[in-house]
Amino acid sequence: MESNPKKRSYCTALLAHVDAGKTTLTEQMLYLCGSIKQAGSVDRGTAHSDSMDIERRRGISVRAACVSMLWNDSKINLIDTPGHVDFAADVERAMRVLDCAILVVSAAEGVQPRTELLWKAMQSAGIPVMIFINKADRIGADIERTLDQLKKKLAYDMVLINRYSDADVYPLSPDELLEQLADKDEELMEKYLDGRGAEVSKLKSTLKRLTLSRQAYPVLCGSALKGVGVRELLDAVTDYFPESRSDENSDFSALVYKIEHSKQLGRLAHVRIWAGSIKNRDAIFNNRTGESEKVTRLMKPMGAQMIEAKSAGAGDIAVLCGLPNAKIGDIYGDISAVPEQTEPTKPLLRVRIAPKDDSQIPAIVEALSELTDEDPMLGLEWERELRQIYINITGLIQLEVIDELLKTRFNITVDFEPPTVIYKETPISEGYGFVAYTMPKPCWAVMKLHFEPLERGAGVVFESVVNDNLILPRYQNHVEQGLPTALRQGPLGWEVTDVKITLVDGSSHQFHTHPLDFIVATPMAVMDGLTRIGTTLLEPIMAFELICEESQSAAVIGQVLAMRGQLENSCVNDEGKMVITGFVPLATSVDFPVWVASATSGKGVLSMRFHKYEPCPLELGKTTEYRGVHPLDTAKYILYIRGALGDLRPN
Repeated sequence: MESNPKKRSYCTALLAHVDAGKTTLTEQMLYLCGSIKQAGSVDRGTAHSDSMDIERRRGISVRAACVSMLWNDSKINLIDTPGHVDFAADVERAMRVLDCAILVVSAAEGVQPRTELLWKAMQSAGIPVMIFINKADRIGADIERTLDQLKKKLAYDMVLINRYSDADVYPLSPDELLEQLADKDEELMEKYLDGRGAEVSKLKSTLKRLTLSRQAYPVLCGSALKGVGVRELLDAVTDYFPESRSDENSDFSALVYKIEHSKQLGRLAHVRIWAGSIKNRDAIFNNRTGESEKVTRLMKPMGAQMIEAKSAGAGDIAVLCGLPNAKIGDIYGDISAVPEQTEPTKPLLRVRIAPKDDSQIPAIVEALSELTDEDPMLGLEWERELRQIYINITGLIQLEVIDELLKTRFNITVDFEPPTVIYKETPISEGYGFVAYTMPKPCWAVMKLHFEPLERGAGVVFESVVNDNLILPRYQNHVEQGLPTALRQGPLGWEVTDVKITLVDGSSHQFHTHPLDFIVATPMAVMDGLTRIGTTLLEPIMAFELICEESQSAAVIGQVLAMRGQLENSCVNDEGKMVITGFVPLATSVDFPVWVASATSGKGVLSMRFHKYEPCPLELGKTTEYRGVHPLDTAKYILYIRGALGDLRPN
């Protein structure tokens, strides 16, 4: 039976560097709220928010999981996100549905590079944040040091509201809070200068106002493993965080942020409802497909489980059944109520999957299609003519997880070829491409494109200067629609980027032009131009930070230079360790973490993140064959695109 709705609700998440204790904290929050009878353990594989078998076995979170709890007459929808960088895309998708977030930092390890990246993402999302300094009971834990790092590396406006001592936490006195808040509020500053105290209610209301405007960030500390400081964290959520919007009279608006598959229920669409309300059996409009779909079953998180619900409204997280076409990122109903999508982290490695025998191919493609629904960044590619299957990955941990999912969930065993760096390519100069798609009738699409290289990171820009009398506006739009497919592979076999493409001339025909002719012709014109002009490889460059003993720095610097890397800075930190930063090509640094572990006897701390794509000499990079039917093999390409070559699905 569905519980009575509460007056207030919050949609928040736990985010952290791997092993900071997010899932353990989730368990303690659920237990303290009475949602579960006993807190689960990550080490024992009994954590309630780790629902997948692989998560329980490996002790890591692979997918974001929503749980709910009741506290202070409020409902808290809490998303426990993966901490490992290989699953960063899942964190980014979850972040789009949040009203606020809790950043978990280990008191032993302090602010780590992944912590800084998460902080920047939360700032870009514009959501209020509070920090929980976890593992205060660990050997080597130093809360004051961690707080200092938070102020130096993230934001100065950190406001500590409790202390950890003798295995317990204690609130700061009003005078201590006043000292931290005085420079942020005129009235409090006057009281501070006059030596007058401030009422607790005034301090709390000021801190809430500053938290909501992101002018201050409450900091709490404790030990999730021992349940210390968890009650205070729950209080802080309801005291200082913004409530979810609850206007259920507005037009319905919901965002799909997660897709799961159930043997019993089929495709499950996890949505955050931003406005309006929905009932079971309602038909809702998918903006991507332009079609309405009927919800056949509606569920809500209750504790760590999902329960049947008759309806859901603004601020709720819900799971909808009966939406077979739903994809991550789909918006149902009003688009304007949903926050815009930030640029997602894209995989930098590609892996070819080798079946044990060809009879496995249909099952492999079907399984990977399902996994790609759940993680679109996998970008499954099946090239029937070459009998090749590819996926994109972020790292080797993710590949291990995919391997295990194929075995345990789909009963499929495959081999993986060594990962290949995902290069890109860009034109080396300006030039033109041309196509006259006028045969075999009926068809007519003539176009001339101008190509111009752009600066790194600019992406693809399209413009048309053709008179509408020559090419009808809808056909000019079709050229732009055809560009993503046309640029998926260039002459060197990689995605083409950092280019401006201008439609400068051409014609459509009053009678012969078919509605899709310009979409069909665009890849031919693009490949014609890029082949004439020529392209150059772009390779992914990683930024790194390495902390090691000063005596090991010479070996590290030598290794960086041997990897075609560049040093940015080196200095000695407060602990007397050498901090070395710089940039290295991903192609030469895939095994850098292994080298660091060996060279520093496991004591070096290395972090790496994507920096940007930079030109790479052809002899140092890798080109690849065109996958599929080449657009310049005109006769065959036209037959292929018209479906005259037969069904290209796996058989």
